[in-house]
Amino acid sequence: MRRSVIFTWSIMMCLIAAIAFAQAPSGLEGRWEGALVVGPNQLRLVFNILKASDGLYLGTMTSVDQGGARIPMDKIQLTGDSVRLEVKAVNGTFDGRLSEDQTKIKGTWSQGGPALPLEVTRTAAVADAPKPPDAAAVAAAANSPFGIPVEMLVPVPPTPFQAGGKTHLVYELHVTNFAGLELFMNKLEVLDGEAALASFEGADLNSILQRPGTANVTDNRAVGPGLRA
Repeated sequence: MRRSVIFTWSIMMCLIAAIAFAQAPSGLEGRWEGALVVGPNQLRLVFNILKASDGLYLGTMTSVDQGGARIPMDKIQLTGDSVRLEVKAVNGTFDGRLSEDQTKIKGTWSQGGPALPLEVTRTAAVADAPKPPDAAAVAAAANSPFGIPVEMLVPVPPTPFQAGGKTHLVYELHVTNFAGLELFMNKLEVLDGEAALASFEGADLNSILQRPGTANVTDNRAVGPGLRA
């Protein structure tokens, strides 16, 4: 049975507008700060959230009193005024409601035990949004007769194992960008002939991608020149 993997690519073209934080905030973009009360102690949490060029919310969580490492958030959802943040690395989930003035989120934090109340306040705008690529490089890549120079390798043959009555295949797909500009992965499909066995996009795709050798990467789908995912 032949299986193949297809990536859908688009060249990132985004315009970044400088908007003063003094204006009325909207959505979830920004820096949110709050504290969990755990017995006699308080654990300060910071959520940094930005919006990617395709509208997907991305961000990191920092536990200020537990080393201060920036932990990627796997899912950030805003439905009406309902907010859900998922951080799989710590098995954590924050469910809350955005206030009418969009400056606070009040809800509960769950991490494998009893849910704890948590309220976070928007304290600043996030300024580290992705920079747009060079317009000349974008045009050159789009018009190249050789296509976009990307190499995809599976370094180790897929390894099958049995679980839950099914056969699963475990393998890595290394994607290297040899173009002179940043490339953006929209969708990943695993095919058996023409039949799709699995499909990943948006937050699901971002969460399964890793960026070796790079620090403070929020959107794993954006692969810069000479870099790998």
